[in-house]
Parts: sequence; C-alpha cells; structure tokens
Amino acid sequence: MSAEARSVVNAWAEEVKAVLQFLTAEEWTSAVVDPDSEGATKGFFWWMQKFNLASDAEVYVGAPALAWSELGARVLQAAGVELIEQASAKNTYLESLQQSMSGLTRALTEIAGRPVEATGGREQSPSHPGVTFEVVLSAGGFDLPALRVVISNALCSALGVRPASAATKVASSAIVATPPPTPATGALVAGPQPAATPSGVAVLLDVQMPVSICFGRASMPLREVLKLTSGSAVELDRRPDDEVDIIVNDCVIAKGEVVVIDGNYGVRVTGIVSREQRLALRSGGR
Repeated sequence: MSAEARSVVNAWAEEVKAVLQFLTAEEWTSAVVDPDSEGATKGFFWWMQKFNLASDAEVYVGAPALAWSELGARVLQAAGVELIEQASAKNTYLESLQQSMSGLTRALTEIAGRPVEATGGREQSPSHPGVTFEVVLSAGGFDLPALRVVISNALCSALGVRPASAATKVASSAIVATPPPTPATGALVAGPQPAATPSGVAVLLDVQMPVSICFGRASMPLREVLKLTSGSAVELDRRPDDEVDIIVNDCVIAKGEVVVIDGNYGVRVTGIVSREQRLALRSGGR
C-alpha cells in the first residue's frame, strides 16, 4: 500500500511543480520525504480532493500559513500585482492546488489503468486513515515550509487492484481519452475541475501591466553621462535591423520588428520567448 501511496504523492509533487513554474516563470523543485512524526498541524489550511476510484479515494493537502501565503504571493507578484491581500493569496494558492489535482487525474489514470476523474473537493482535514508524506517546494534557493500530504488507504487499495484488461485499456486511445495539456506547456489545465471556489488566477486576467519596447542598451561611465547635451548621440548594442525586446512587467516575453501603423510606430511580434529563455534573461540580464 505504501508503494501505491508514494507513486501518487510523487505524481502530485511533479504536477504542482509544473503549475508553479508556469504561473511564476521561476524554476521550482519538489522533494517528497517521510515525516519524522505526525507533527503538529494546527493552523494548517487543508484541502481534500476526491477521486472516482472508490468511495473514500481521497488526497489531502495541508499547508501552514507561511507556505500558502508565500505561494499565492509569488503567483500574484509574477502577474504584476504589488498590493497583495491575504484573501487573494489564499484563493490564488487554492487555484494552483486545484490545477495540480486536475493534472493528478491523468497520472492516476495511468497508474490505475482506467479513466479517473476528480469528483469533488473541499476544505477538510483528513477524516480517513492514510499514508502521510511531506512535500518541500523550493525556488530561488528558498525552501517553503513543508506541505503535509495524506493519501487515503482507500485510494491506495483501489490503485493496487488493476482490472484484468488494464494493459489493453492503457494502450487503447479509444478507451483513454487524450489528456489536455499540462500547465508546463503554456496552457491552463482544462480537465475535470474540483468544486468551484473563489478564483485567484482568473482575477489576474484583467490586471493591467506595463508593456515597453527595448531598442538596445548602453553602458557609460558617469563622466560621459554628465557630458550629454541636446544633440548628443548614444550608441546602442544593436544594429538598426536587429529585433527589439517586448517587455511586460520587467520581463522579456517576445521579440519583434519595428513597423509603422497609420503614422505611429508599432512592433510586429516575430517570436515568443520560452520559459527557459525568460529564466536565463532574468538571471543573466538581457
């Protein structure tokens, strides 16, 4: 039973890491460890997710306040939100958690050998016996307080009993529907969703962020800067036919070429910067 539980928590750890990497454009890592003891979970925010494998097939995720508030704040900050309220951070954390649970259904489908759906979720502390783990999420050299994850015994038992034709079902695309893209592909998960809750990420869709165009850069000693007058020319590090950077919220998201539209300057997008390239630009400069 512990083997089934570990496969579930490992799959979820990978899903939540992918969600956070997509939403924050940061490089995240996840580590699954066995807790030293049951430990105190007073003040934890618990979420219970049910799956249709059995009546009590459930996964519980408990987060201390410092963990869910930091995760929610990082997602909101990546979207350009500066003033972050606790309620917004909590809703955003919950939205990210639900996205990871949607991704987990696909992993459970592969493990169980039959289609699995998330049938409902709500705020609830563990109410059925299960196997407990801790998941530590890290980004930028900072480890968040560990999340407590409980995989119910009913879920483990359901995964341990595979149908006789499981191999055929897994291999048949007619039986197992093509899963939607994971968050890491650049699209939010569109699979089975848990029960509706106040949305955090959806609120970001109306957030206005500054968009700027960078034609080039130059480094000058202060004595040269003080000599600048009207008519002075500053040589940039790019040629006139080079692409320009399209910058949103201080992050290069695309490349483009300058065009003239109805007498005004504009930029035609020629390429989108990948997440890996954005991380490199952030760490090493543009």
